[in-house]
Amino acid sequence: MTKTEMLAIASQEAYDGYGVSDEVGISYFMKFIPRLSKFDFGTVLKYQMQSYPHRYVLDFILSSSTLWLNLSAAAWLEILNSPDVRTDTSRTNDQVGQFADVEFLSRYVGVDALGFLIDSMNASMSDKKYALDYFSKFPYGLAPSQLDDEDLDGVYFVSKELLISLQETLCHDFGFSRVECNEENANEYIDDLRNRLELG
Repeated sequence: MTKTEMLAIASQEAYDGYGVSDEVGISYFMKFIPRLSKFDFGTVLKYQMQSYPHRYVLDFILSSSTLWLNLSAAAWLEILNSPDVRTDTSRTNDQVGQFADVEFLSRYVGVDALGFLIDSMNASMSDKKYALDYFSKFPYGLAPSQLDDEDLDGVYFVSKELLISLQETLCHDFGFSRVECNEENANEYIDDLRNRLELG
């Protein structure tokens, strides 16, 4: 059995059981961490993003900090810039998993992941446009929400403290900006990024 097949089997078992057992969040995914930890986290996350629905992928990231906690911040850049992950969502009305990394970093970690992607020399123009088109449909996916905070307790999902630590690392080591997107200005923020891309 190849490593790709092993990852696919473990991932599918995790997905099939989620929401039908008594456990959710960290306590559920902990059962799969030993198997998933055998793989590079970027590979694991990209597989989830390409294979499963939006909310499930976000829950997975928020529940699997033991897989990414000691990851170098550079690994998040590799994930953001990964080719063959983004998708054209012009014909869908539903949120998709292929942009969950940007949403996680923006909404939960509080860094300007979409702006970083737009400015990146390592992401394709089509991926940048796909991302802008997607978040134009779902701008609230970029905005931190106080409603999320009660779940970020280190028991249900990763703790707020660990997310703040990741934010500080990304800002200090890689020049990320803290997110300036909120529920009131999300559409304006995306329009500004679109203008920046077209003028760049």
